[in-house]
Amino acid sequence: ILVGGFPIRKSFFEQKDTRAIKKQYDIPEEKPVVFVLMGAAGSNGTYNFLQELNKVSFPLHVILVLGRNAQLRPK
Repeated sequence: ILVGGFPIRKSFFEQKDTRAIKKQYDIPEEKPVVFVLMGAAGSNGTYNFLQELNKVSFPLHVILVLGRNAQLRPK
């Protein structure tokens, strides 16, 4: 038997007040949000993904999670 995937807390499935969350974290309501989380294995891919997002022609809000990858931060 192989169980794959990530464990998800029950609170993940609960209804949330997205307006309040966006206000709390200063995320604009009028822009689409792109959340990028690729983990250590995808760290170089994270930078490439961000380069492609820079080509998007409409306003969006990007949340990019780098974790402990100190080499990627200056880029």
